[in-house]
Amino acid sequence: QVTNTSGGVLFGPGGVQAVKVFSTGGPANTTKTTYVLDSEGKVYSCGYNANGEVGDGTTTQRNAFLRVGTLENIVTIFTSAYTAWALRKDGNLYGWGWNATGQLGVSDTTNRTSPTLSNTGVKKVCTIDNGSYGSTYLLKSDGTVWFTGYSGGNTVSGLGNTTQQTTWQQVTTNLSTRNVVDIVANGHGGESRSCWALIDDGSIYSWGYNGYGQLGQNAATNTSTPQLLTQPTGFPKVDKILSFGSASEYGFKAVNMASGRMFTVGNWCNGALGISKDDPSGTWPIENPTTNRSHYPAREVESPQPVRQGYATIKDIVAMSSNNSDQARVFCLLSDGTVWVKGSNVRGEMGTKQVMVYYSDGTNAPTFQHGNVRWNPTWQQVHF
Repeated sequence: QVTNTSGGVLFGPGGVQAVKVFSTGGPANTTKTTYVLDSEGKVYSCGYNANGEVGDGTTTQRNAFLRVGTLENIVTIFTSAYTAWALRKDGNLYGWGWNATGQLGVSDTTNRTSPTLSNTGVKKVCTIDNGSYGSTYLLKSDGTVWFTGYSGGNTVSGLGNTTQQTTWQQVTTNLSTRNVVDIVANGHGGESRSCWALIDDGSIYSWGYNGYGQLGQNAATNTSTPQLLTQPTGFPKVDKILSFGSASEYGFKAVNMASGRMFTVGNWCNGALGISKDDPSGTWPIENPTTNRSHYPAREVESPQPVRQGYATIKDIVAMSSNNSDQARVFCLLSDGTVWVKGSNVRGEMGTKQVMVYYSDGTNAPTFQHGNVRWNPTWQQVHF
């Protein structure tokens, strides 16, 4: 380890080779603590540390990067507001930081100031944290799903009860004989948390908060255990899932990557939900999203123009959200190197060279703008 003049770790030529950067975020999506993963799988951190999230054994704020314990062979980091997890190459999961509602799964509600073994055989971690209540979902390499932390009145755990957990509990209803290949979770408030699980056959199960129909069960009723998501008739096998929104925007998208076909369900999400394929007037209403935001059942929506016309395929697709209700958007990277986006563009974050982007009611006329928020449900190309 090479240090700079301030005593922190030196990155770059002559120092540590950094390969990836992560950060936590508070309830207002404010970055608090930063983590760097190096080429050897070691972890370094600095920043806010009141709950031990720097992981150096103290609660002292650090203004220069320090190594996190003796961690090595780490392949990725997962973070929430004030908690961090490191996944080792062998599947061991280590957690540290805030643990007030048992979200670390280490048998208590005591914060950890240094990495602590949380589970083994882990593939992915999904965290939901509003700064007061923390919930954590975990996917293991054997295809099982587990939960720990705050469950809440909407039984967001998927366990069929509202009991807070401090140790990992397997989510078994409708999943015990299924091979789960991916999970996504979203939410903000103590009760408003949702989770989706993708099965190897392309089916999807969902549970938790469903106030906007985002669970895809043809209703807006919360469910305490995993239930089958109803997909559009004839939709090809789903192999990519993502969720978006947070404080008062909840949406879900499923994609067949080979064909580029996709469907969505849930909240309008500032246009991130999209426009129905071949029938703009018969699906997600072009309406004031502050008065009617529950949209179900799931309906197939348009892909970016080059995909629809057969000139390109989808290489990757990601959702970008914050805890603010006016900031949900989806980015799509295509095989031709272009990037396309839809959703919120309040501060030019879509990169389309214009902040003011309206959506149309089908007559190609700009129809709606609510206050200072601009929505766009059609794919727009990002400019570089």
